[in-house]
Amino acid sequence: MNCKKCGSPLKPDSVFCSNCGTKVEADNILKCSQCGSPLKSDSAFCGECGAKVESNKIEEENAIVIDNNDDFWTYTEPLINEGVPVPEQTGAAGSPSFDNLSNNTGYGSNNASNNSVRSKSSDNRTAKIVLALLSGLLALIILYTLFNVFIFTLTGPDFMPDYKEKLNKAIGKDNNYSESYIDSENDNDSEIYTFTGSDKSNRTLRVGDIIEYGTYPQSRVTDYNLISALNSQNLTWNSYLYYSGTGDDIDGNMKPNDYMRYCDVNYKGNKYRGVTFTEYRPIRTGYRTDDDSNQDDNGYYTDNVYWFIYEPIKWRVLDPSKRIVMSEMLLNSLAFNNYVYYVDGTEITYGDSAHSFYSNNYAKSSLRLWLNNNFYNLAFTDSEKSGIASSKIEDGDNGVLNDKIYLLSYSDTLNTSYGFSSYSSENRMRMAKGTDYACCQGLWVDDETGCSYWRLRTNGQKVFFTCDVKYDGSVHDDYRTFSTACGVRPVMQLNNAF
Repeated sequence: MNCKKCGSPLKPDSVFCSNCGTKVEADNILKCSQCGSPLKSDSAFCGECGAKVESNKIEEENAIVIDNNDDFWTYTEPLINEGVPVPEQTGAAGSPSFDNLSNNTGYGSNNASNNSVRSKSSDNRTAKIVLALLSGLLALIILYTLFNVFIFTLTGPDFMPDYKEKLNKAIGKDNNYSESYIDSENDNDSEIYTFTGSDKSNRTLRVGDIIEYGTYPQSRVTDYNLISALNSQNLTWNSYLYYSGTGDDIDGNMKPNDYMRYCDVNYKGNKYRGVTFTEYRPIRTGYRTDDDSNQDDNGYYTDNVYWFIYEPIKWRVLDPSKRIVMSEMLLNSLAFNNYVYYVDGTEITYGDSAHSFYSNNYAKSSLRLWLNNNFYNLAFTDSEKSGIASSKIEDGDNGVLNDKIYLLSYSDTLNTSYGFSSYSSENRMRMAKGTDYACCQGLWVDDETGCSYWRLRTNGQKVFFTCDVKYDGSVHDDYRTFSTACGVRPVMQLNNAF
């Protein structure tokens, strides 16, 4: 076999002429010396005429061959770099391309082969990365689960209350407080029971159950058409006779005034209470009406009329055997005692102008009077009143009182049989929210939890202090008797007939 250009002899495996460098064309490829038919590199005899192939055996690794079954050339990289110079050429369609031949291996690798290798390597790396990410995620899930198991072991269930009444109900139907939770050894949901004065059914109640009894203005009316209809009714306004003073909160000069009024209307089967005020209700009974108030902070402003619907009062069962219940919500915001007079140079503050009792005396307080008169007569029908027992409650130096409606004592709030913690520190089950109506009256509200302080009947550390439950559920003994910003949470005992 000779070069077509210069006639120099060619080796069977030559790609270029070693004399002139001309590329060996297809017809220079190994052919039968007898019949001229193309031969395969490993042919010992011609497949057409049967003549013996006299040339040396061509190494498969160095051969350029024609695949009779395909329409393209196949190039196999040589095992040994023979140092043959390779011009830069681009194969025509159907022929091999040498654009990407490697200088380190003589002729280099086929480009498609290199891409295939690189693709497989890339796929392997991607698979390893995905596997590593999944392994990491699984490890985080396991650690998170173990952490929660560890926390629960430390804090529950002994740390949690012993019953499962929903705290959302305890601190308001719109409760969004992130720490609210429910837990109970008795995994069942409490029902809401509605009692009437003539109801003689025998229901078994549990600590934390919710009952509905009586009605009181609670939720604010926001429907524009309903507000317009209520405003168009024949309205008779009455004064709350809330106190205000000279600005000195303990000088004894506070007195009832006519800056805030209310009216009640029955409309289309429901009862509503309207509230309006020309001046803000001060946070202390001795302050002036322009001193400080929580009403505007709560979204209620002077010279407007606000309407509230009478709704069933929800009560939490504290003692099922004695039928002792406490309102779930703070229903109003009132001073413990409206009047206070401080004696200069002493620690004494009196609760009346005659100086006959201290301002934190529950038996003589204006708040006890309100509970057993104003609230009792407004919240309950005659039939419902017959279902409320007279409770004997301890009141320190005053001995035993007989009341229909009363407040819890300091020791009551530490009573675990009521569902409370025995410690005076923060406790979720003592937390409470006020109704819209209470907020309109001037209740102080914590921005974060939406909860408020609520009053207890027990004397505080000084004669112008009483005990209270803070917005976080902790119990204290230093809330001023003349503050109007503290919530009221009534308590009562139902008759054995229920």
